[in-house]
Amino acid sequence: MDAVAGLVVAAAPLHIAESVDDDIDAVDNLDEDLFPIFEEEGAELMPLLGAALRQWVAEPEKLSARNEVLRVLHTLKGSARLAGAMRLGEMTHRMESNIEYIGSEALQAVQLEPLLSRFDALQAAFAALGAPATPEETLAPIPAASNEVTAPTDGAAKPVVRLVPMA
Repeated sequence: MDAVAGLVVAAAPLHIAESVDDDIDAVDNLDEDLFPIFEEEGAELMPLLGAALRQWVAEPEKLSARNEVLRVLHTLKGSARLAGAMRLGEMTHRMESNIEYIGSEALQAVQLEPLLSRFDALQAAFAALGAPATPEETLAPIPAASNEVTAPTDGAAKPVVRLVPMA
């Protein structure tokens, strides 16, 4: 019994899916002809990816869900890069590589749950691609400022305020 008491059982390390994409320096260069096609395809792929991820997290031993996640990620990665969505392509590549790194045997839901956060980040990046590039594109032009401001009146004396530049 003394020999057994001295044994220490070490569990295999849990490789947990990472969820950080802050260091990506890829710059998008969207192709105006291909982007609309990619946008349509991405709108179909994102729900498929989300469903497969949720299924895999719920049942980590289910290899068909893992394979579906990898298949959709691979398609999304290639399409994003082809359309010039380089940041999304890199995010997708990293997620795909991370899944391959954690493997497929003896997985637990805790290892896979960070993938759901990464999926949220993918969705946000995808949605941002369709947004205007700069806020100026969505704002109406501001008329040139005058140095006089008048307040509306009802026929009485018209007050005038002069703006004087400060020295």
